[in-house]
Amino acid sequence: MNQSRAIVTGLRTGRARPLRAAVKSAQQLQSPRWLFAFLGLEIACQLGLLLPSIAGLRVFIRTAAFLGSVFLLVILRRGPKNHPSSGAAMIAVLLTLLSFLNPSTNTPLSGVATIVLEIAVLGPIFWVPRIRIDVPTVRRLFLVYWSFSFLSGCVGVLQVYFPGRFDPVTASVLSDQYLSALHIVLADGTKVFRPMGLTDTPGGASFGASFTIVFAVAFLLDRPKLWFRILLLLSIGVSCFMLYLCQVRCAIVSTIISLVALGLPFIKQRRFGRYLRISLPLVAVAVVTFIVAAGVGGQAVTGRLSTLINDDASTVYYTNRGKFLSYTLSELLPQYPLGAGLGRWGMIGTYFSDFSIADSRPLWAEIQWTGWLFDGGVPLMLAYGTALVIAMLAAGRAAIQVDDTPGRDLYKWATVALGYIVGIVALTFNCCPFVGTLGIDCWFLSGVVFAASQQLPPA
Repeated sequence: MNQSRAIVTGLRTGRARPLRAAVKSAQQLQSPRWLFAFLGLEIACQLGLLLPSIAGLRVFIRTAAFLGSVFLLVILRRGPKNHPSSGAAMIAVLLTLLSFLNPSTNTPLSGVATIVLEIAVLGPIFWVPRIRIDVPTVRRLFLVYWSFSFLSGCVGVLQVYFPGRFDPVTASVLSDQYLSALHIVLADGTKVFRPMGLTDTPGGASFGASFTIVFAVAFLLDRPKLWFRILLLLSIGVSCFMLYLCQVRCAIVSTIISLVALGLPFIKQRRFGRYLRISLPLVAVAVVTFIVAAGVGGQAVTGRLSTLINDDASTVYYTNRGKFLSYTLSELLPQYPLGAGLGRWGMIGTYFSDFSIADSRPLWAEIQWTGWLFDGGVPLMLAYGTALVIAMLAAGRAAIQVDDTPGRDLYKWATVALGYIVGIVALTFNCCPFVGTLGIDCWFLSGVVFAASQQLPPA
């Protein structure tokens, strides 16, 4: 109806041609069902990893979501607008292709697997903008993410209070020695795994908890009804409890960084009071939950978290993960300025490589920047870093365009997407998010917000 009205107005004012072009472009876009189908596939794969009855299919299940991204990249026809990060992402893919020619690439199979993984993770940059996305669709997508992450946190709580009863099958690549280090001793002396939630890794519930908090902020900004507001605050409480018990400090830090980052658009808009109305209840819930978590986890909680404030931030980071960044820049970068060949690290190396090859021994990447250096050298680090900066700027632009008109109030979701992306970028200095579904989801949400901003109905 609004589109028809706009066309009539355009005919009267002589603006019919661009309006007709806009309508034609909209008709070329694909159904948003593809977005929910992809999310459904991701969730199904995650749940499938928890079932012991299909242990023999774990490699296929792990790769299914990635192949789904590649499939959508192939079958969805090109849309009218490209994501602003698409140029840098294309360069990153081309650099990875060139690295296949590196003599130190492990095997053709592992090289191809690395290239496919790169295309799959970056794929949403290209195929999400080809889909028809409006603000209600964005809201439903955020609701799916929040709901699944909240459910994972609830399962994590059960794993703490009922040890062993709700634990899933752990990842097959984790050795018994490694798993033994992923236990915590509760205040009553009970030894349990760090909460896994709906993942197959002890401590895995921490990242879902982090995202639950960030996504809950989006719905709090949406002025929800009282019962939903209470549920959102409950989800934040459960998630804080998980963050404290999981003891994955980088998840706590990235959550704080995300919440600070999503406050920046409010400063730009001079609407900081609204941000405070959201953040103050969140801080109160976090404090109350810490008291509960300390009572349950005892020294395991208070001792671990105290390491974050024992020294200044730079010293704490260098002592824990900063040394890996320093080693990458001072030792590995001069050794591999153009990359070390493909298939030599990470899960690709575990599943597809042959490390008996003398000139292609395994390498170890604790942080994402090391992995990018191995796969494409300094050029790949620059290309990927550029893509991420552009994505943050694009989300920031959408976040500061305030419009409370129903159907045009994208800024709330763009604001939280900005915080989410910044949090993932922070994780690249602590772990390797862009070789898994964390990376896919980052580009997925970035693509969703950009596409929605380009398809907003006329005011």
